[in-house]
Amino acid sequence: MIPKRNAFYYLMSFIILFSVSCQKELSPEFPVPAPTINTFTPTSGPVGTTVTITGTNFSTNTASNTVKVNGVPAQVTAASATLLRITIPAGATTGPVSVTVGGETATTTANFTVTTVVTPSPTITSFSPASAATGATVTITGTNFNTTPANNIVMINGVTATVTAATATQLTITVPAGATTGAITVTVNGQTATSNTNFTVTGVVVPAPTITSFTPTSGAVGATVTITGTNFSTVAANNTVKINGVTATVTSATATQLTITVPAGATTGTITVTVNGQTAMSLTNFTVTGVVTPAPTITSFTPTSGAIGATVTITGTNFSTIAANNTVKINGVTATVTAATATQLTITVPAGATTGSITVTVNGQTATSLTNFTVTAVVTPPPTITSFTPTTGTEGVTLVINGTNFSTTPGNNIVKVNGLTATVTASSSTQIGTTVPIGATTGFITVTVNGQTATSNTVFTVQTPNQPLLQAVNFAQWNGTGMTIVPFATAQEFMNFQKSFMFTGWFEPATPRFYLRAIYETGGIIKEHFWVENGAGSVIEARVNPNNKNLLYMDGSDFPHVVTTRNPNGQTFMINPGETWYIQMSFDNVNWGDKKFVLFN
Repeated sequence: MIPKRNAFYYLMSFIILFSVSCQKELSPEFPVPAPTINTFTPTSGPVGTTVTITGTNFSTNTASNTVKVNGVPAQVTAASATLLRITIPAGATTGPVSVTVGGETATTTANFTVTTVVTPSPTITSFSPASAATGATVTITGTNFNTTPANNIVMINGVTATVTAATATQLTITVPAGATTGAITVTVNGQTATSNTNFTVTGVVVPAPTITSFTPTSGAVGATVTITGTNFSTVAANNTVKINGVTATVTSATATQLTITVPAGATTGTITVTVNGQTAMSLTNFTVTGVVTPAPTITSFTPTSGAIGATVTITGTNFSTIAANNTVKINGVTATVTAATATQLTITVPAGATTGSITVTVNGQTATSLTNFTVTAVVTPPPTITSFTPTTGTEGVTLVINGTNFSTTPGNNIVKVNGLTATVTASSSTQIGTTVPIGATTGFITVTVNGQTATSNTVFTVQTPNQPLLQAVNFAQWNGTGMTIVPFATAQEFMNFQKSFMFTGWFEPATPRFYLRAIYETGGIIKEHFWVENGAGSVIEARVNPNNKNLLYMDGSDFPHVVTTRNPNGQTFMINPGETWYIQMSFDNVNWGDKKFVLFN
């Protein structure tokens, strides 16, 4: 017998071991059970068939079940854990059905058979009458006929008959010329039904038509002609009448007389009448005379004035009901006819039209209005400027102007920056692209279109492209003196010769000779330069000669002697946008050294 204390220990150890064992078993995530397929029904059917699949572990969410028929995805229309309902998809072929849920797939061992849609073949149960002559009407009764007459091919003993009416159970045909006694066949969608008995074609009882006369013997298109003869059909539509090959409309018919209308396009020639496949021809020609069409008239038009593009309605008589057959002009400029009746035309005032009478020409005959139509000026809205960018910039910078009512043709927009015309490079109705012209100054921007001008609310600020270095430059490293240079305030001042710059210092010896030049280098070549030489002086001022603007001269303010000036190249000094200019000094006019200081950039 186990002591109670020992039994308690044994029991607790077992519980602990069991708990640990269970935790090890349950710690992984529970796997999703794979689906299974038990049955599917039906086991065959065409595209569009509804199929029910039974099994287990399906998702109750239709979208979470992927069903395929021989690899082609099918739409799941209903779902439960044990049942799926699908529709056989277009393109599916015979093969197994598979269901995939959560990455797990079940596939049937048996195939679903995709069948083709079988169209039922036609049948013939009877026809009436059982015999008739060529041209007679026969009614065929049966099933599965096509309701479109032309889709039913009917033959009498191999000769094709015309189907004049059709329902799913009845066809109406005409016994064709050349038909002989034999079975009737009806073919629909490539499937043929054959009558159990023969249709008997009796002798053609209807004699051929004849033409004895016609009156009048000539007439214009639209004239009425009466044809006299024999063996015409009393049904107007069963008589085919032609004038020189052009079919005419038969308006009335008796066995001995037909009334027709001379058709458009008819020309002089014989008249023929065809009845039941037999044709009679007149012995003489019918002469088609000129078309006598009444001339058009204009009684009024409204409105009596309007701008280009406006709609105008013209009222009158004898207009053509075909818009293109009416030629309408306003003071000689052709307008587009947008609608037409015999008594009313609708037109659009054409571009280029001017005030003048309206004319309407139909079949070569012209009507002219008694009063003029007044073409008014087109009121074009003025342009506006809402903004421009950038708001500051140098000459040549691209400028974009935003606004309204600009011309889409760049050359039709006149843009100015403070009165100086700029070149327009691109434009739309709301935006203009241009460049700031050379020589432009700060000011307002204007845009002129069709004589109307818009002005910006703010000014465009033109920046100077070359700004000077304002600090003094020490020349002591050249000759040991305290010489300095005070530059111009702006490059424009220098080019316009509005201010001098100063050199100050004491030279050793007392009467040195030195040379000074301003240069712009490109590719190691000095583009322009000028220089001066002097005698002596403690304070020297150098400036552009106002009488000869391409020279620089020196003036010793403490000494009475005159400074010699030279410019052997005869060049004109000019600073261009983007250039950096330097100033150099030489004591022998040959060795300029590598010492140079920026004057402008």
